This record gives sequence, C-alpha cells and structure tokens, in this order.
Amino acid sequence: MVECEDPVASSAMFDVQRRPDSLIWLSLSSVSPKRLAEAEQKLFEVLKKTADEPLDLKYMQECLRRTKRQKKHYFENWGECFATPVIKDHLFGKRDGSTLKNMETLSWYDELEKWDEKDWREFLRRWIAENKHVSVLGRPSAKLAKSIEEGEKARIAARKKELGEEGLKMLQERLDQATADNEREIPKELLGKFPVPGIESIHFIKTIVSLSFIRAT
Repeated sequence: MVECEDPVASSAMFDVQRRPDSLIWLSLSSVSPKRLAEAEQKLFEVLKKTADEPLDLKYMQECLRRTKRQKKHYFENWGECFATPVIKDHLFGKRDGSTLKNMETLSWYDELEKWDEKDWREFLRRWIAENKHVSVLGRPSAKLAKSIEEGEKARIAARKKELGEEGLKMLQERLDQATADNEREIPKELLGKFPVPGIESIHFIKTIVSLSFIRAT
C-alpha cells in the first residue's frame, strides 16, 4: 500500500476505539482523490491476501515482545496508561471489577505468543478482513475551502468593526505588554535564592504498584 512500486498512500495507520462495541479504525493518508475507491478496494484485498498466505510467526512474536516492553515503559512514565482504563472500566466494565483486573498483569501478551497460524488467521478474517465495515472516502472540496477562507475574512472584518480603532489599539498595547513581560530576564538574585541540593540526596525511584478501587452502589 505504501512502500511498493505503485503506492496509493503515504501512510497506513490503525486505531482501536474501546467501547461496549469496540471499533477498529484503518486509515490511509495522502491518497489521490482519483484513487480513493481503488485504495479502499486494495486495502481489503491486501488484508484478505495476508490472511491466506503464510505468516511470519517469529517476526510477529518479536513485535509482541517489543510492544510488551513499550507498555512497561509507558506504565513507568505515563499516568494516562492507568487513568484511561480506569475511566473506561467505570463507564463500560463489569460491576464486579473483573474487567479492570485484567490490568493486573501483561499476561495476555504471553497468551498471544502461543497463538499459531490458525489462531491469527481466524482473528484477522473475523475481525478485520471479512468483518462488516463502513468506508469513509474524504474528498477535498475547493468550493468548501474557498467558503471557509471567505468566512474567516468576514469574521475578522466584523471583529475589527466591533472593536473599533480604540479597541484594537488597547488590545495591541496589552499584547505588547504581555510580550515584554514574557521576555523579561529572570533576576539572578532571585534564582540564587533556590538552594542546590547535594548529589547524595538523589535516589533511584522505587516503584510499587498498588491499585485500590472503590465502587459506588
């Protein structure tokens, strides 16, 4: 689709929207308007062909292990990895907490490493290649682009008329003052008031994961 003799797109991406009915998004970018229908057809041809041809299980397992390492890195450095699943569990999860408990370990990666070609083919065919889908072909519109540009010019002109010369002058003065304040150098005597701690006070972070959940009934 991308890195081939006749590419139809500059990139191919996917995303999963996790809700009660999860959605798998497949996106192709920078597709020529003349080739939109062709790109959509070729996408599913490639998916079905992939499901029919031999799979490189060794490479897929390497990808799983790499993704697992990335997950661990995210958990250590990005609080969103915990916040988002907790929010989604509160909205869509089972009331007994069993859905959220799946976060306790990364054991699902170990399970996926045990999958054989049959498992992967069934998954690919059922959920992606042969699943019911909706295709959205985004065609650029010169008419709409011109309308947006003209609308923006009209909005700016109306705002200038509303403010008048005095209002514009006042806003310009406020902008100049804010710019001057932002670019003002911090006094060295102020920076010197902050003590520099010794290196002996720097300790490695000890990570302890403890999850507690309280459900309202």
